[in-house]
Amino acid sequence: MKCIINCSNDSSQWVEKYFPDISPYMLKILNKPLIEYYIDFCVLLGIKDIKIVSDIPSMELDKFLSDGIQWGVHISYALSKPGDKLDGIIKKNSEFVSEDDLLLLNNFIFINYDKNCSDYSLKSETGNISITDEDDNGIYVLRHSNAYDFSDTEKYSKNNLSIQPIRSISDYYATSMDLLEKRSGCYVIPGYSKEDDVFIGQNVEITKMSTILKPVAIGNNVRLNDSHIGPSSVIGSNALVDKKTTVEKSIIYDNTYIGSGLEITGKVIIKKTIIDPANGETLDVPDKFIISGLHKSTASLWSDKIFFWLVTLLLAIIQIPFYYLLSFLSGASSKNVNCRLYKDSPETVSLKFFIKEKDSFFKRMFFKLSLNKFPLLLMVLKGKIYLIGNTPLGTDIELLKDMAIYRPAAFTYNEMLNGGTAESFEKDINELYYSNNAGFLLNLNILIKSLLRNLFN
Repeated sequence: MKCIINCSNDSSQWVEKYFPDISPYMLKILNKPLIEYYIDFCVLLGIKDIKIVSDIPSMELDKFLSDGIQWGVHISYALSKPGDKLDGIIKKNSEFVSEDDLLLLNNFIFINYDKNCSDYSLKSETGNISITDEDDNGIYVLRHSNAYDFSDTEKYSKNNLSIQPIRSISDYYATSMDLLEKRSGCYVIPGYSKEDDVFIGQNVEITKMSTILKPVAIGNNVRLNDSHIGPSSVIGSNALVDKKTTVEKSIIYDNTYIGSGLEITGKVIIKKTIIDPANGETLDVPDKFIISGLHKSTASLWSDKIFFWLVTLLLAIIQIPFYYLLSFLSGASSKNVNCRLYKDSPETVSLKFFIKEKDSFFKRMFFKLSLNKFPLLLMVLKGKIYLIGNTPLGTDIELLKDMAIYRPAAFTYNEMLNGGTAESFEKDINELYYSNNAGFLLNLNILIKSLLRNLFN
C-alpha cells in the first residue's frame, strides 16, 4: 500500500490569521508538526511510499520532510491546482499509485489512532461513500481490486478510526488539550520524561523555584525562571517564561518570551499575540505589558557603576601588554560598527569588533584571553558603553522598543550563553530577558562566566 497526503490550502486558511509565516501542516501540536503525525501513522501501517500533494508549495514543509529517510520511508512531492477534486488528484498521480492499494489522507485533520495498536485492518464498516463528497475531509482507502472505482471508495467509520477536522483556532486548542490530557500515550510525543504526562525537550533550564504540574509538554531550548507551569500547558521551543508567572491550560508557541508576574489561563500566545481560543479574538500587545513586573535594577546604583568601572580598569591594565603583542602576532581581523548608545535616541558610537578566527595558535590565544574585548573596555572607561549589558544594536528599532532597558556593553548575556551564535529569535529572547532582569548579581555572573567560557572554549 502507498499513501497520498493531500495538503489543501482551502482547509487551513485560518492558520494564516493566527500563525503567520508558518506553513499550516507544520503547525505544531504538543511541539510536533501536524504532518509528522501523518507520517507516523503511515509508518504504523507499514507504508513506505508517500507522496505529498499540495496546491501551494511550502519550502518549510519540504525542508522538514526532505526525502523521508529519518522515518524510514520515501517521500516525494507533487503540485495540484486549488479546487482540484480528489479523483482528479489520484488520476494525476496514477503512475505513483501503480497497481497498489492506496491510503488517502485528505485536508486539515487530526487522526485519532493509537501507536500501541498493531491491527488496523484498513477495512471500513460502512463503505460506498463517494470520494467527491462536498465534505471530503478524512481518511480513504482505494482498493486496486476495484480498479479505483471512486463511487465505491472505503472511508473509515467512527468505529474504526476517527478524525478531527481542525477548522479553527478553537479546534486547534481543543485538539491540543485533548491530546495532552487524555491521549498522549497513543502517540510519539517529542521529549523525555521520568513520569507519565510530562514531556521535556533538550536544553531545558528549570530553576529551583519553578513548579510543574502535569500534564505538560515543553519543547527544546526553554528556560523556566521561577515560574509555575501547568496543569495542561504546552511550552514551545525557544521560549522563556519569567519570574512569578503562571501558565495554566495554555499554549505558549515557539519563539515567545513571557514576562514576569503574569497569570495566563486558557490562552494561546505566539510572540506578541494573545489568542482567546474560545471566541477567536486576538490581542496584539506591546511587549512592555508582556514583559511586565520590571523591578528597579540595582545596576543603576552608583556603587555598582563604580565597582564595574574599577573592574574594567583592572581588566584593561592586565590586557594591555597581551593585546598589543598578540594583535600583532595573530593579525586578527576587525571591523568598526556603528551601534546605538540609547534606546530612545538615534545617537551612535563606532565600536571595534574582531572577527572570530582560530586558524592559528596566536589567534586562538587572542580570543581565549578575551583580548578582542580590549577596544570595548576602553569605550567603557570613556563612559560610552557598559561593561555588562545588552548586545550593541544598530538599526534594530523594533527590538529596542520592546526592551525595558537598553545597555550596550562589552560582555553580554547572549554571548555568555552561546558565544553569540544563536538564531536571531533566540538572541532577541535573550536580550529581552536581560532587559527585564538586569542587576548586580546577574551582571557579575555574566562577566565571570564569559571570561571562563572564552578561556576554556
